[in-house]
Amino acid sequence: MPTLVTVGTHGHSFEIEDPDLLRGYGRAGWGLTVSGSRRGGSEVPFTWVHAAIPLVASSSEKTSKTIFARLIEVRVAFTTNQTTTGIMGGTVTHLHVWHGQDRIAVFEDFSSQGPLLEKALDPVVTLSPLRALGLSIGVDFPQFIDELPSEIGLPWPAVTFNWAAADYEVESGPRIKEGGGVVAEPRQPGTRG
Repeated sequence: MPTLVTVGTHGHSFEIEDPDLLRGYGRAGWGLTVSGSRRGGSEVPFTWVHAAIPLVASSSEKTSKTIFARLIEVRVAFTTNQTTTGIMGGTVTHLHVWHGQDRIAVFEDFSSQGPLLEKALDPVVTLSPLRALGLSIGVDFPQFIDELPSEIGLPWPAVTFNWAAADYEVESGPRIKEGGGVVAEPRQPGTRG
């Protein structure tokens, strides 16, 4: 019978794709903070922040079984300084889910300022135990028409990432064959194996 497992990673391990597009960033015990803004009609900064989440899947020579994982949901916990200062903060607008080099889910029809972004995969995706899972989180910052925040005594819009997690349904099945063999499929839930 499948078991539900949640695996997460802390925000201070997140990586910024292009830090040069940002006003600033910093790591602390509670996570990673990124800050920026746009002036006039500029399209910058929009940036990607990436999080690697461990995959609950393995193959064991001793048991000749493979643990298969089906990805059910991903979550990202973050705050913006809008919640603490009242000014417009950064916004999370994109979430892409990667399994190795394959993008397996794209969520782009939203705008969130936290504190928790939850996205269910529909349909649920069975993952290969030989690849890792990654989240790419798109962050957009507000546009200031005339003056930048620092010019009017306000803090720069910011987003602080605290953690990310994935919910997996796991079960064991036949071991993956060595030498490039075909990955064995797990048995269906509720059947005897």
